[in-house]
Amino acid sequence: MKKSSSITLLFITLAILTALSALPACTQSEESDKPATLEGRVLWRGAGVPMALVQLYSKAEQDRSTPPIAEGPSGEDGSFTITAPAGLYYIWAKATMVSEGREYRLVGEAVPNPVSPAAGGQATVEIELHDPSGFSASTAPEGSGVEGSVTAEGEGKERLTLYIYRGAHKRPIGPDFITATDPEDGIFKVNLLPGEYTLALRSRKSGEDFGPPTRDDRVNSRIFTVKEGSYTDLGELSLKDIDVKLWGSVTSTLGDGDTAIKGVIVSDSGQPEAGVRILAFEDGRMAGKPIAVSPPTGVDGNFTLILPRGGSFFLGARSRIGGPAAPGEKVGQERGEDGGGLKIKEGDLLEGVKILVEEVW
Repeated sequence: MKKSSSITLLFITLAILTALSALPACTQSEESDKPATLEGRVLWRGAGVPMALVQLYSKAEQDRSTPPIAEGPSGEDGSFTITAPAGLYYIWAKATMVSEGREYRLVGEAVPNPVSPAAGGQATVEIELHDPSGFSASTAPEGSGVEGSVTAEGEGKERLTLYIYRGAHKRPIGPDFITATDPEDGIFKVNLLPGEYTLALRSRKSGEDFGPPTRDDRVNSRIFTVKEGSYTDLGELSLKDIDVKLWGSVTSTLGDGDTAIKGVIVSDSGQPEAGVRILAFEDGRMAGKPIAVSPPTGVDGNFTLILPRGGSFFLGARSRIGGPAAPGEKVGQERGEDGGGLKIKEGDLLEGVKILVEEVW
């Protein structure tokens, strides 16, 4: 009996020890399965942005060929909370806002970025949105800049946009402007650091913000210098009809000696796509401002993109410009045969480029 009792007691002891040794393992497994929490706030101009789309990526650059790991909207005050498995995440947000009658497509990345919350842990970030098109950019603090007014007749004044380029330009054009704004009631005052600039006024008949001037648009430009501690007063400026001789090469036809790329935009079914612009970048990441933007394609899908110089260029195609691609937008790209961009020499015309665009969902 004693031997049997001893054996029974031994088995009970072993069973208890086995159960106890298994408890920490179960607890560790449960802890590792807990999701991480990422929270924060999306801001624009210091205020919370409601219904911004916050997205978590596993790469530093947003890769539109793969979906985000997780995403979610911000609340009324711009705050958001997203749960995801523990890991390393790059957090971005995008939103569309309307201010002073203009629609802004905004994008921003988290600070800090990336974050690496542990299982069951939490990471808190702040995302300040900006306008990559430059239309809401603030270039300098108050104290120096340029001011003046614009006279225009009829609808021209309502569709007026003021661009400022760094340096002196006889024919200011392209997306290299440092800021752009719509003068309220024809009056403008822009903060700028000391230096030389070119102001360009454009009243587009189409009512759009981008693309080269057309023969029906009205324009004006002025080269000026900003001195420290003062605002350069340009007085009253008026809009003028386009000088076809000066602007001819960037309106509807190519001029002699222009460096350009011509081609066609097609859908996945091979049909020409209208309303798509081509953007040229010198950086393969195709981020930031392009160095050239084409007018939108017509019903035949054909495009002509005039470049400021020769070199290697990466082309992006978009049915809208500004901010990250949104659902319903048509996008595509051309990186050249070797992936190193399309090569073109100064003054040459590269023809026969075909770019496929697909709808973003």
